[in-house]
Amino acid sequence: MLFEFENYDRENPKVYEMYKKYAREALAAGMKTLSISMLTERIRWEYQMHTNKTHSGGYKIANAHRAFYVRKLLAEEEFENRFVIKKSVADKKDFENNLDEFLVNENS
Repeated sequence: MLFEFENYDRENPKVYEMYKKYAREALAAGMKTLSISMLTERIRWEYQMHTNKTHSGGYKIANAHRAFYVRKLLAEEEFENRFVIKKSVADKKDFENNLDEFLVNENS
């Protein structure tokens, strides 16, 4: 799952930029806690509305990638403590230091 996410993220850098854009908009509107599901659905909706393309013709954001995207957002100072997350395999990725490998210590 990690390698699939890393490949997708590398090949589709605009997706992460959209996550940041919509997260900033939600915070500016007064939201205190954000939802990665809400942001993902907004990206899907906005893309389809502005391009008239279905998912088969546009960004396909796998639901499994949401756990990685939320942790990537949380690694940025402006989004610290803005999401409630559940334990996930994505916790093994060190987004803060942008490492491409799983962390050695899985207990942290």
